[in-house]
Amino acid sequence: MYSNKVITSQKTLLFGSFLFLAFPCILFITTWVKLIFALISITAFLIVVKQFNTTLGNRKHYSSLYLNELVLLFILSLTIVLLSGVGDFASQIRDYIGHTAKIQDLVKYDWPFTYAKVNRYPCYYFGYYLAPAFFSKIFANVFITNVIWILWATLGMFFSMSLIYLYLQKDLKVLILSLFFSGSYSFVFYINQKFIHSNLLISANPDQIYYVAYSIFGSAMWVPNQIIPSLLCTIVILISAQNDNIKLPLFYISCSFFWAPFPTLIASLLYLLILFKKHSHVLNEFVSFVRIGILIFLFLAPIAIYLSATSSSGVSGFVWNYNANWFAILVGYLLSEIGFLFIAIFLVTKFSAKLPEELSYLFYVSIIVFCLLCLTKYGVWNDLMARGNIPLMFIFSIYICSQIVQAPNLYKKGLLFIIYILVTIPLLKIVLFQLSNNQLTGTIPKKTDSGDMYEVLIKNYSQQEGEQYLLKKGSFFENYLLKK
Repeated sequence: MYSNKVITSQKTLLFGSFLFLAFPCILFITTWVKLIFALISITAFLIVVKQFNTTLGNRKHYSSLYLNELVLLFILSLTIVLLSGVGDFASQIRDYIGHTAKIQDLVKYDWPFTYAKVNRYPCYYFGYYLAPAFFSKIFANVFITNVIWILWATLGMFFSMSLIYLYLQKDLKVLILSLFFSGSYSFVFYINQKFIHSNLLISANPDQIYYVAYSIFGSAMWVPNQIIPSLLCTIVILISAQNDNIKLPLFYISCSFFWAPFPTLIASLLYLLILFKKHSHVLNEFVSFVRIGILIFLFLAPIAIYLSATSSSGVSGFVWNYNANWFAILVGYLLSEIGFLFIAIFLVTKFSAKLPEELSYLFYVSIIVFCLLCLTKYGVWNDLMARGNIPLMFIFSIYICSQIVQAPNLYKKGLLFIIYILVTIPLLKIVLFQLSNNQLTGTIPKKTDSGDMYEVLIKNYSQQEGEQYLLKKGSFFENYLLKK
């Protein structure tokens, strides 16, 4: 009887999701930055919130969520979070050693803190971790910390899923299918493991190039700290392009750098491409853009200075600097990853179902950006490519999956679905594994790793990666902005 009761609107979800992204920034500024600078930042933030609300406006066309939809989206969000390994409910992949260490450090130590072994402050994009750690400090209990962590991640995923669902005009089938649409990496890796056993075909050696393009769910497993801001930034770009509210992504992108630098950088590029397409709107609102930009700068300047004060620069360069077989690997990668997409494009354009103009535009420009990302390496594990492509994979996912669902005939639907199945079979096997390896079934392996984030990085990865996440000694931030 309550299924038709309106609970919330797209406007409320936009406002809430922006505050969600901004809250860790506020926590950091008020606990790590000297009082005078914190006061300037928080004052600017209050004005930014007012500007954000003005930017949202009072548009009557904002969609609404009903009670049954809200419950369904919450269950979907919670399921993604639990199966991705957050809170140690289900089996976790290797990188959770680092995620858990960051949460535990922030719970255990007073802010700001130093790592005892090196007497240095951390320098890391802590956006995802600060809020659950802040609320967990009251209890200092591992179980409660995990519960709070799960709830925080679920809230962020709920904002993402709800906004995507409304943008897709409440097409739940497209939303669910898009969670698992992947690049062909998983499929090629699976074939290589089973039949070929070739190091040239695909390699996880950090001295090589290391290409990967995960699905939304796959990225949620590896980088839960980056998937939520990536989805929020990208969907807001699509929403803003749809209704010509082109200032809206500025707020999201600015806060997201403290959560996920590489995906946010790529989302910024997509946003610039939208602004280029809608240049007349930009010119008409140029003064307003500048005003908002100044306010956001005043709000987030301490965080920008903090993130730029890392003590070690990441591995960077062009792909041919790292492996003699770079050309063969690159071509093989492009043929496998982009090849699947081009087959899909051919089928889509031959029997096209009409999709929103902004989605079609970003789909094609994302392919160009995707190819360009392959030419550079940044980070030991090529993080610019592996993490930066999350917004691109999201665009690909909802475009292809929308075409699958809206296909005008069975022939086209079948062809697209075959492509979908090929790239998702390995991932679906992982989902089944997660369902059978969790706390409820009692089959989850026990952890043995301990130590702070610096020790974990040194032990499990490399000295270079440990150094990369330390604040530079004597940096401007440490000397003048850091609260000591």
